[in-house]
Formats: sequence, structure tokens, C-alpha cells
Amino acid sequence: MNPSLWIGSDISVADVYIGVLPLILSLLAIWQRPQSGWRWWLVGIVAFSLACAVGDRLPVRGWLYDYCPPTRYFTHPGMFRAYAIFSAAVLALLATRDLAAAVPRPETRIWRRLVLISLAISVAAVCAYRYVIHHVANLGNQLSLSNWHLVVTWFGAVGVSLVLLLLQRARKWFVLWFLPLAILDAGLTLRLSQTFVCDSGRTHSLPMRIDAGHKARLTLTNFQRELNPPLPVGGIHSNNTATLRLATFYNDSTMKNRFHQRFADHPVLLNLGLGADRIWFARDAVTTAPSQYAFNALVKRSEQLGAPVLIVHPRPQMAQVSSISSSAAPDATALASISRLVAAQKVPAQVVSYTPNNLKIKVSCPEDGWLLVTDRWAAGWRGKANGNPVEVLGGNFIFRAVRVRAGENIVQFYYPQALYFALVLLSWTTLAAVFAAPGWKKLQGALGLTVTQRRPGLTQQDKSARTVP
Repeated sequence: MNPSLWIGSDISVADVYIGVLPLILSLLAIWQRPQSGWRWWLVGIVAFSLACAVGDRLPVRGWLYDYCPPTRYFTHPGMFRAYAIFSAAVLALLATRDLAAAVPRPETRIWRRLVLISLAISVAAVCAYRYVIHHVANLGNQLSLSNWHLVVTWFGAVGVSLVLLLLQRARKWFVLWFLPLAILDAGLTLRLSQTFVCDSGRTHSLPMRIDAGHKARLTLTNFQRELNPPLPVGGIHSNNTATLRLATFYNDSTMKNRFHQRFADHPVLLNLGLGADRIWFARDAVTTAPSQYAFNALVKRSEQLGAPVLIVHPRPQMAQVSSISSSAAPDATALASISRLVAAQKVPAQVVSYTPNNLKIKVSCPEDGWLLVTDRWAAGWRGKANGNPVEVLGGNFIFRAVRVRAGENIVQFYYPQALYFALVLLSWTTLAAVFAAPGWKKLQGALGLTVTQRRPGLTQQDKSARTVP
């Protein structure tokens, strides 16, 4: 495992606190309905989210990031805790419904279970708290408040549960008994965590500065690219440059590969993609797999010349560019060809259109050869040169390369979105159906009742007969 691949949580999201009542009630929900598939599904979400939230302590988060790339936007593993907390809250609501249904009945089984769970969880909380206290060097200056929070909220839950068990008249007001405890728990938790989530206004001022430079249009007018996001907008571990339309070579990107990271160690390669002039032409290029051997040869030849050379990679092989494995044996012919390549040269390019899913440029090339555009390659990109479709190959491991002819060329890269609008329509239709379903069921029930009442020939005796079990 690579411990530096995914960063860990900072102190503001380094803990998971579900709350006293949600935890107790969620366990009660499972005990009450152990055969409910829906409730166990929620438990599964809680368990999976917590397994992701602990970061590199378990491999679950890495598996999720590998097989579901969109989840990589959860920069800190602690962000997964929100799903656990929300699912526990849903379970707690189900338990609250069970309690409300039990209020009119004289049986005490659910109330006894509530007391047992409250007592067991409170004892577990005390043990966990004691363990942490004895293994932390710096306890801070809020230890007494933490002690009060432990005693008042956790044992307060036990006390409320006992009252509801012993006093049947109090059960119909159980929500009012829970409410002060929930408010107290939330208030003390907020006070105790304030030290970890406040930074004298810096976090507030940073979005304000970024918003001041926010650009509404999704277009760029030139190829200017910086190495990292500047410190005033968050530094290297941020992606705040997106709203500013500021292109950077390194930022808080979720789509990383080993070659992209290693460009930083080789200035000749790094300068390929920096500045305003980052379109390159090469008469000759070597076609080879994106292996570690080829990368080393690229570095060696480029540093010998003091300027980059160009190697290109077929599309099927580029799909595996982030794999850490290399071919068993180097391709001696390709490596020898790389060692004889001549340096690529910058060529001036005019931006015709530059949006997130479309790049169109006008470029003049000295002869037939290869054009290297130093934007990231992805399998979905398609290309045209002078109106004719061309294959978009990988260039120097992370960029895009296409064939061009001598003279002026109009080169376009576009990212088709065949299902985009269909999926958006499906998403909104699903959301509308979810909100409309309860009303539709009520309408169906009302229409069915009206039809039954208006059916001719249905006597009172017939109606009575239908009610006989």
C-alpha cells in the first residue's frame, strides 16, 4: 500500500460522534425488528462508512477509491462519517416510531430494552473515555467540561429510560423527555469541538477571497498554467483554483498517477506543461507502452538534450497508465529509439475555444509530425485535425498527442456526453417521482373510496357482509 497516495483527516474531522440518543435509539431499532432488511441495510451503511472513515487503518477506503473514482472527491476519510451519522439518525427515527406505537399498550418490553441499551452503551462510553484519557499526553483545558458532558448526557439517558419504564403516564411525553437531553448533548459537543474547527477567521476569509475572484464563465482565453495554487487561495492541497479558472499542474486532484507525480522531480519534463506556451511539435515520436522503462528513457534523453522529446502511447495501453506494475522485460528496440529522438519544439497556438469538454486551437507546424497538447489524457477524449477525425494518443505518459500536417492546422479535442442529458432527465424524474408517490397513493385511496361509495345496488346489508372477517 502507498501511504502517501490518499491523505488522512485533519483534526477538524478526526472523530465520529453520532450522539447519545441517536446511538441508543438506532440499537433499539435493530433489537425491536431484527428481521427488517431495511434496518440492517442502514446498519450496513453505518459499518461501511465507518470503515472508510478510519482511512488507512483499513483498506476499505482504498478499495472504494480504486473502483469508484468519483468518491475520491471525499478528500478526507472523515467525510464518510456523515453517511454513518445520517443512517444512524434514520434508525433512531424508526425506533422513535416503535416507541410511539408502544405508548398506548401496557406492555413494558420495549421500555426494558431501552433501559438495557442505555445502560450498556453508557458503561461502554465510560470505558472508552477512560481509555482515551489515559493514553493522551495533552488533555487540553476542557477536561472538566468533558467529564460533565459524559456524566450528564450518557447517564442522563439512563435516567430518562428508567423514568419511562417505571412511569407509564410519562411515556406519552417521551419526546419531551428526550428533547432537553438532545439539546444538552449537541450544545456541549459544539462547545468542546470549537477548538478544533475554529481558526480565528482564516477559514471564513479564504472562501470570501476566492468568491471575490470567482468567474462565472467556464472558458479560458489562453494556456497559462502555474505549478501550484498560490498560498492566498489555499496552497497545493486545495482545488479552489477551479472557481478562479486558474490552471495548475499540481493541486488537490483526485485523478493521480505515478508518472504525473514524478514530473516534479524532472524540471525538463515539468516545464512541458507550465507557462503560456505549452503546445509542442515533434517530427518524430516513438510509440511504446507507458512503462517505467520508457519513462526512465524519456527522462534520460530529455535531460541529455536539455529539452523534452516525445513518446506516444496507444489508447488501450494508456488505460493502464496508473498501474504500478511494469512489463516483465523492457522493449529494447523502443528504448534504443527513444535514445535517438531529437528534441521537441514549442509552436505558437491560438485558442479558438477552451472549455472543460472542448478545446479548439489553431497552430502552425513546420512539417508533418506530432502535436503534443499538455492537457491531461483521458479515454473519453476524441479529436479532429482540420475537420477529420484523428486518434488521440497518450503523449509523454499524461498528455494528449495527435498527428498533424505541415502548415496551418485546426485541432479540436472534444469530450462527447452521449448520456449526460438523459441521465440528468432520469435523475430529476426520479426525484419528482419520489416526492409525488405519497400524494399519488393518497389520491388513489380517495378515488377508490369514492367509487365504492357510489357503486349502485350496494345495500347496507352487503356492506356489513363485507366487514365480516
